[in-house]
Amino acid sequence: MVRDERLEAEVDALVEVLLSKNQQAVRQLKFIINRGVEADLADGGEGVVAFTAKGSLWQQRRGLARQFWSDPGCP
Repeated sequence: MVRDERLEAEVDALVEVLLSKNQQAVRQLKFIINRGVEADLADGGEGVVAFTAKGSLWQQRRGLARQFWSDPGCP
């Protein structure tokens, strides 16, 4: 949150940071943020618990993420 008079400068600073990042990573982050807005929170935190325990739910989601983000044409 910034004051109105600082908004443009802060947006410019954020854009500069984003432009300095790997563009594929930025695209992935945008996808994750957009999907997070639509996320079903009905699992009651099971995902967080599974992540910390690296349980079966985490393993399943990790596998899906790797399949989704990997480029079959890259070694």
